[in-house]
Amino acid sequence: MAEALINLLLEQLVTVAFDHTKEAVTLVSNAKTEVKKFSSNLQAIQAVLEDAEKQQVEKASVKIWLDQLNDVSYEMVDVLDEWNTEILKQKAKGVPTEKKKTFKKDVEEEVDDWDKSITILCKMHDIVHDFMQFLNKNECFTMEAKEANTRMMVISEEVRHLSLMYAPYSSPLLDFIPLVNCKKLRTLATFDSSMSSIDIKAISQLKCLRTLNLSDNGIQELPEEIGELIHLRYLDLSENDGLEKLAHSLGNLYNLQTLRLTGCWGIRALPENMGNLINLRHLHTKRCDSLEYLPSGIGRLTSLQTLNTCPVNHDSGPSEGLKLGDLGSLDQLQGSLFIKIQGNLKDATSEAQKARLWNKKLCILVLQFPTLDKQSHVQVLEALRPHQDLQTLLIGYYGGTTAPSWMISLQNLRSLSLHAWDGCEFLPPLGKLPFLEKLLVFGMEKVKTVGDEFLGITDTQTSSSSSSVLFPKLKKLRFEEMGEWEQWEGVGGRTESSGAEISIMPCLVSFKIRDCPKLMNLPLFLQNTPVRKIRISGYRRSIITPVWPENCDVNIYRALEDPETPNSTERVETEILIDSQGYEEMWQELPSNFLISNATSSLALECMWTQQSAGSHL
Repeated sequence: MAEALINLLLEQLVTVAFDHTKEAVTLVSNAKTEVKKFSSNLQAIQAVLEDAEKQQVEKASVKIWLDQLNDVSYEMVDVLDEWNTEILKQKAKGVPTEKKKTFKKDVEEEVDDWDKSITILCKMHDIVHDFMQFLNKNECFTMEAKEANTRMMVISEEVRHLSLMYAPYSSPLLDFIPLVNCKKLRTLATFDSSMSSIDIKAISQLKCLRTLNLSDNGIQELPEEIGELIHLRYLDLSENDGLEKLAHSLGNLYNLQTLRLTGCWGIRALPENMGNLINLRHLHTKRCDSLEYLPSGIGRLTSLQTLNTCPVNHDSGPSEGLKLGDLGSLDQLQGSLFIKIQGNLKDATSEAQKARLWNKKLCILVLQFPTLDKQSHVQVLEALRPHQDLQTLLIGYYGGTTAPSWMISLQNLRSLSLHAWDGCEFLPPLGKLPFLEKLLVFGMEKVKTVGDEFLGITDTQTSSSSSSVLFPKLKKLRFEEMGEWEQWEGVGGRTESSGAEISIMPCLVSFKIRDCPKLMNLPLFLQNTPVRKIRISGYRRSIITPVWPENCDVNIYRALEDPETPNSTERVETEILIDSQGYEEMWQELPSNFLISNATSSLALECMWTQQSAGSHL
């Protein structure tokens, strides 16, 4: 553990120095030579610390030396950060030649000072100590603020990482931190707290912070002084639902790599100068429901890997807002991406092509077209072809009449949701997807029949004697709110005459049908699946079902909604109508938890059934 932390510190120094010295050769004379010296001294520090940990000798003089060494190391990081920040700032804004020369001289002097300080310290070969033990005892501190008397607790000047717990609501940050001793803090995190504000004085005193976690508080405003924390790498403001805007100075945090805003549903816009954060890797904006657009500068953040949501609003958003095509330069994007396209998009197809989604290694993609002109839907969706390794896809509010051609080519797709496709009359041939495990079809109001096209069966397949497997990995299947759906035809009986062997859904575990009031039958192939859980609810007509396996858990509910009485929406457990001639035989096979009531020409069984209902009509 000690070695890991030591390596982390030293490798960070070397990485920052090398990465940005290469880019700043024009800024620093003899940069390569100086950085080689710097690297050599860092290796000497690492060797001494490893020796100290092995021998584990405790001396007062050793502790003093390690204090000095530790302080110098942190100071080196701070200076490197300032160097790094200046380089990033010049990249983002551009700096006149005169200022570049001044900066060059400053950096030369700083590198020389580092070299002298480290050389003196590293000549002390007889110094040994358990550096890890020292680090744990002195640098990390947790403070609980449950009681009033915990305020202004004494904190050692050596503390670098502070956790504040149980800070009450309406108490500013300053009340709990003795700022005189906290100027060297690298990490400040609050847990189980509900602070409502951030004191400006606290921010101005914590300029060495790398990590600031103020998530799940009651913060309503982010002060402009936040921009003074130039070393900040990680800022977490998640779950502050009263926060409506971010400070403009946030754009000055050139070293920021992660900004978490998850659950900040009051935020309507991000600072327009977000494009300055060219070091940003992760921008988390899940559940920022009020966020209507993103600033166009985000398209310049070529290191960005995480962008959870991307609202593209071409009507109410500003002209400088992020356009769909601006995503094209963000080739490092990965993980999940939610694109919500609103308004009348000019040159819609061209913008979608520029987004180059096929070149981004996304695992999860959500596309929604709630207000986009429906005439553009087909072309836009066709142009938004994702990466071939996509695993989860949700497409909502699509008004086109056909599915995109690339959908059935997603060979690694595991989960698919088609939500409110109000223009399609037929389902796409999803049975061809080899690894699809979960499928939800929701709100496709024009679909009346689900047949061979859904399974992906072709005339060639049914006329040949070769075997095939359709939906080979599907485990969960759901159909919901398909108001016009009447028939589920399965394979249409063609395989019996063709001799072809077709296996359908051999891995199916559960399926659910909800609010499909006109559906009259379920396909026979379902009885050959290993399905274990069935849920059917919200229908009006009788449904013909196959024979279910004996160990199948089945819950079926029927809506008492009469077509002539639209206000009656109560649901009850389904009535399974059994022909009275088969009453005695069926009675013997029913489980004990059935509730029986008599009917004139049939037996009404109100049930939550867990076994088969052979030959039943629903």
